[in-house]
Amino acid sequence: MIVPTRLTKEILDWCLVKENLEHFRTKPHHESGFSVGITHLQRKKETLKDFPHTTLKNLSTYLLSYYDLPLDTEIEDSFGYLISYSEEGHKVGSHRDPNKDSEDKIHCRINLIISKPIAGGDPIISDEVYPMLENEVWLCIAGLYVHDITITKGDKPRILISLGYYIDRKVLEDKGWICQEQKNTS
Repeated sequence: MIVPTRLTKEILDWCLVKENLEHFRTKPHHESGFSVGITHLQRKKETLKDFPHTTLKNLSTYLLSYYDLPLDTEIEDSFGYLISYSEEGHKVGSHRDPNKDSEDKIHCRINLIISKPIAGGDPIISDEVYPMLENEVWLCIAGLYVHDITITKGDKPRILISLGYYIDRKVLEDKGWICQEQKNTS
């Protein structure tokens, strides 16, 4: 699904203001290239008074509805809602995200790239590359599957919105997003 730009434009415009990059912090799992991010955007932060929090909330509602998930789905506590900004040469290291306390609450991320680089920046999940379009959404079962991205190329930044949730394993199985036999592997 391609998310309508009306749901992402304000966030994209905010991220493209160079002065706003000072609010971003470096994130883990980066192998190369310039990349910064802001985590826990579901919480209004004093330092981000001009960030379009209402737009982000509307986007999260839209995406939870699209995936037929409850609007009160638990937000994961490691990163929450995050935005990452990266430039040419960025590569994320292969990793799995932490699950909650047990393997029954799986860390999942609803992602979309609101600014797609000239080339690269596509998700790799379990060694399979998924070419994405700008504003195309995908669900990453980040607590079960090893994932990273293809290296970004060109002078257009990659800007990713990633909304993290803990989703019950049973819900993921019932929706066919994972197999009941899926084992937790690194």
